[in-house]
Amino acid sequence: MQGMDREMSNILTRKNDVEPASRLRPSTQRWMVRLVVLGGFLIVAGSMKSIAAQTSVLKGAVSVAVTGTSERLPGARLKLTPVQPGGTARSTVTDEQGEYKFENLAPGTYTLQVELTGFKPRSLNVTVGQGITTLDSVDLEVETVSATVTVSDSSDPLNTTDAAPKTSFKQDKLQTLPLVNERFQDAIPLVPGVVRGPDGMLNLKGARSSQSGMIVNSANVTDPVTGESAINLPIEAVQSVEVLTNPYAAEYGELTSGVTSVQTRSGSDKLQANATSFFPRPRRRGGSFVGIEAFTPRVTFSGPLMKDKLKFFQSFEYRYVRTPVENLPPLSRDTDLESFDS
Repeated sequence: MQGMDREMSNILTRKNDVEPASRLRPSTQRWMVRLVVLGGFLIVAGSMKSIAAQTSVLKGAVSVAVTGTSERLPGARLKLTPVQPGGTARSTVTDEQGEYKFENLAPGTYTLQVELTGFKPRSLNVTVGQGITTLDSVDLEVETVSATVTVSDSSDPLNTTDAAPKTSFKQDKLQTLPLVNERFQDAIPLVPGVVRGPDGMLNLKGARSSQSGMIVNSANVTDPVTGESAINLPIEAVQSVEVLTNPYAAEYGELTSGVTSVQTRSGSDKLQANATSFFPRPRRRGGSFVGIEAFTPRVTFSGPLMKDKLKFFQSFEYRYVRTPVENLPPLSRDTDLESFDS
């Protein structure tokens, strides 16, 4: 029993001797923390230095040789592509000084492509080493300016068979031209050499209106006194209007001025009806609208009488037009014109 007590006493004595040895002084602990922080900093700095050693920079300039001097070219497009497959291409543009820079590159061989509008593109292989690689100025050559001009004759050939050149107005053009009175006669002054005189008559090539002629479907309908048409046709009934300012052919005899030839429309294969201009134009006097100035409704009918053999076309027009006469009272200076044409 005494031996056991002696052994426990020895164990307690050894334990008390070890515990004080494991406790560190505060100054010692601070030094240990500093050493750990310093070691971590050295490890991180070494890693950063290793990474920096693995990345490189490529820079240079783009220029053009002009009269013996080299001029920088801003705005040039550059593309850097690794020669080894699997790499990522980089792109950049030269700055105002014509310089460029590629950063964070892996050392190796690259293909540099340079392009700029007006200059020949250039491609070259460059080797990027550790650190900063500076290339000599990349010189571009001015691109040769060339153009192809094709000249083709799109005008009508010289007419050597017809002695009376003519100007034509088709039905579709008559419907779109700004005709004041909605009559085909208003389109004739659009022909060069035709003018409307102070009396309202048409003068062709400087001759009097009584010296011109009007032909409708090859029939002479000229008023021998005025030279105007003796009949009025609704504009929808006109297929084409041809104005001949030099009617020297034998078929246009007895006329010393121009000739206006009118062709009327023919019927259609299907029954058709058309109504236009059914809204009257108000009369404006003294800043107010008073009454009607013009009302010209028109109706057309066309269709077959015998299928594939006989067709008809009929057009009706009612015209009521007030024309003001100057120097008369506002509501008493109009002349009225009323007609029914077919």
